[in-house]
Amino acid sequence: MDEKMIPIIKEINDAGVETYASCEGHPDQAPPQVYVLMEYREDLIPLLKFEYFDALISTGNMIDRRAILLTAITKDFEEPRAELLAWAKNLKEELE
Repeated sequence: MDEKMIPIIKEINDAGVETYASCEGHPDQAPPQVYVLMEYREDLIPLLKFEYFDALISTGNMIDRRAILLTAITKDFEEPRAELLAWAKNLKEELE
């Protein structure tokens, strides 16, 4: 796991949401992006409101189950990661 994603993934997992993959963003990656792939849950759908991230719902073609992919394609990784961390920190409370 990328080091800068650890606090984000920890918060998401602590909220009871399983994560499958993530990336903190690498400038040499094409396209450069920050992403989190997590379990699909109906109660997450209304919470997927972001400035930097698009939310894609997989029906099983990315992995062998339904999933939510949050992805921000950008060369500036700091602001999207900050937005995602703020969202993740509130997730447990939002899901209660």
